Amino acid sequence: MVLKLQAIVLARNGWIAREIAEALGKSTRTIQQWVGDYNMQGLEGLADRRGGNHRYLNAQQEQQLKDRLDAAAEDPNDGVRHAAELAPWIEEYFGVSYSPSGLYDLLHRLGYEWLAPSSSTHQERSRDD
Repeated sequence: MVLKLQAIVLARNGWIAREIAEALGKSTRTIQQWVGDYNMQGLEGLADRRGGNHRYLNAQQEQQLKDRLDAAAEDPNDGVRHAAELAPWIEEYFGVSYSPSGLYDLLHRLGYEWLAPSSSTHQERSRDD
């Protein structure tokens, strides 16, 4: 609920959905849905209607995933750099399929953050090429 409220505050302060999504590590579509729900129903529209916490991996599996990600992050030739690369691995090893937003929620819960390249980094790389 805290992220949803943060999204609403940012939207009310003039931020666009893409900016809010980048800041909060969510998809643009998720932000649009939250703001739309709020606009239609107020705070009640932000209530979680999923019926509880749906963890598809048990604690041991989550630790295995975390160990894999930590090891991969230290190897420049390996590693998961995008959530889209991680989803097939989770499905293959654990038999569980995650939606993009569910996967981002899992990664956030495990302590990982979504990073986006800054425009200055992109410009520096372009000049080097």
